[in-house]
Amino acid sequence: MTDECREVRGRADAFLSEQLLVETMQDVLRHLDGCQACRAEFDARQRLRGALRSAFEGSRELEP
Repeated sequence: MTDECREVRGRADAFLSEQLLVETMQDVLRHLDGCQACRAEFDARQRLRGALRSAFEGSRELEP
């Protein structure tokens, strides 16, 4: 893993939550276009976030 990979992966949650500046988002996207390992990491995080969201939305114990 390169230093750039570490930097990009450190921004994964902010990226997936769309909390980065446009320029930073573009930098991350450019890196993901060329780095299969980071793209796989981001895809896995996105799937996990979706699964967690679904679990919480479907939980009867968490209903108001």
